[in-house]
Amino acid sequence: MATYFIVKVIHRLDGTVVVKGVLPWNQRRVVLRLERAPTTAILPGKTYSVRRSQGRIDFTPTSTSAAHWHLLVKHHFYLPELYLPRREQVRLLALSTQGISAALLALEQQDHRALCMYISEPYASQLAHHFHRQSCLVDAAAFMLDSGFCHYLAFSICHLHGPEGARALFETPARAFPFLGVRHSQDDSSTAGQLASSPSYQLIARMLTEAKRGATVLNALDLPASLRSALPDCLDKHLVVGHHDNFQLIGHHLIQSSIRSQLQTLTHAFFPTYSDREIEYAYVRYSSLYGALNDSDHGQLVGDAINSRFSIFTYSGKESAASFCDEFSSILQILGGSEPGIVHQGLAGRYGSEAHLVHWESIPPGRGEYRTFIVWDFQWYSAVEVSLLLGHFTTRDRVVFLCNQKTAVDGSLNSRIVNQLQGYFPSHHIEPPLGAISSLPSGHSSLDQAVAGLQADPNLVAICDSYQLCEVINELVRERGKPVALETQWDTYSKGDRLLLKQTLPKSVSYARLVSTDDRGLRVETQGRHWRIDTETVRDSVCTLGAAMTIDDALHAGVRRAMVVAGVARMSGLARAVEEYGVDLVGAFAHDLSEAGSSVVGISMQRITPTVE
Repeated sequence: MATYFIVKVIHRLDGTVVVKGVLPWNQRRVVLRLERAPTTAILPGKTYSVRRSQGRIDFTPTSTSAAHWHLLVKHHFYLPELYLPRREQVRLLALSTQGISAALLALEQQDHRALCMYISEPYASQLAHHFHRQSCLVDAAAFMLDSGFCHYLAFSICHLHGPEGARALFETPARAFPFLGVRHSQDDSSTAGQLASSPSYQLIARMLTEAKRGATVLNALDLPASLRSALPDCLDKHLVVGHHDNFQLIGHHLIQSSIRSQLQTLTHAFFPTYSDREIEYAYVRYSSLYGALNDSDHGQLVGDAINSRFSIFTYSGKESAASFCDEFSSILQILGGSEPGIVHQGLAGRYGSEAHLVHWESIPPGRGEYRTFIVWDFQWYSAVEVSLLLGHFTTRDRVVFLCNQKTAVDGSLNSRIVNQLQGYFPSHHIEPPLGAISSLPSGHSSLDQAVAGLQADPNLVAICDSYQLCEVINELVRERGKPVALETQWDTYSKGDRLLLKQTLPKSVSYARLVSTDDRGLRVETQGRHWRIDTETVRDSVCTLGAAMTIDDALHAGVRRAMVVAGVARMSGLARAVEEYGVDLVGAFAHDLSEAGSSVVGISMQRITPTVE
């Protein structure tokens, strides 16, 4: 048995806990790597007796020695909220061994009067308060460890809810749901495991899984009887919202209802329109300025876009969409309107020769003037992003949504959003110019060939037309039997696995292949470039397998080489779009999920279009 003063605790991404300590008699530093999760709350600034037994390392709290006083003072007693000025530190370091022992005893016993003999105010009060809070934090973390949470989660819960809130967490079980994961569902011997096995949590987990596949509204009959019994409890706790026999998680309900509310607010106010004669006159002037109108004339489409607060257009060729934008911008400005702003997601592309670009997260606030925005690549906006996007518009804004059919993702919630908007607002398809259809790339029908290509080349990715196809390919390509390099709440990833790490605001997507894990994060490789992702970035990201991805994620991640795997009807269009964006296309494979026997998940959501005319 040895005694160590702990100076640092590192929670690695592979689940290993690294504890750095100092021996009291010779100040030698040691590093302890705990591959098994510790069962004791370990915190920097505390002293522990350490016993090694049968491959385990057990920690027992003990009193801090006066030999470590200089480390405590130098690091402000390892209390993040406390700051000791240099003058106070010098005074504390000048104490005798007897004075140090008395000060430590007063601190542990919360004897404020005795502590003031060695530390001046207000620092004595601050130190006593924060030291007491830290002791409460350790006790609460120990309670969470006994309840079945890992060391990292135990302290995360205590920091989020506070020591008192953490101890009362299980009085309201729903508050513990966000911290439960796959490991808790596999072991019901602890309090957390029993909670993860409860019908209410199983219902929430089932609805989350279905929502990730696009089904955000579930009918009660689609749920097993064992989960239907949990609906009243989840309704009472406001985890689920119900209407008749349909149910939805509260988060999705709030997001989708906010879209409807914003559309209703934006479309309610007066909006000026132009007569047919005014638009015809604008076209006469446009013709005299630019010559005779050619086959790319979009007269009817432009008129509807000008006279609508919201309109939605689909297209299959970027050139025809850019031509429409130029024509729309010209006619609008001839009529006296301002130049439209082109709203984009930060991806390269041709938006029209008269494009005034603005990133969707940086749309300036309106100042009372009438404005016009053209939202490109609307097919890539999630429900959350649609809600945030609408929040940038005012009742004096005209908005045109453009959706590229070639790069739209099958089975996505966005496809249902687009369908609802098309059924409510003016909608048209922008036809490509004559002769714009190019030859179709040849495709192979074997998914095995695509998987073999991905396994042979670790720097190659597959771009797919549906999330479900991405899941199938990722499971076939993932590494098995190799050491774990990353543990998350919902999955574990091995060395060699390819990952997508996504952050919402600001939106960012990183693609990388796992190489190794160290104390600072992940060592990864991205198409030949080795780099590091720090621990906090990984913890703040949503991690998924990334051997196969949608074109949206591929472009945001900067993928340079890829193959296309898509349904027969969409393979050629997606392949051409990939090449248009400058990605090196190394092959195209056609694969039909329905023919392969895979079940197709139904997309469902509540109504997002205005309910009041």
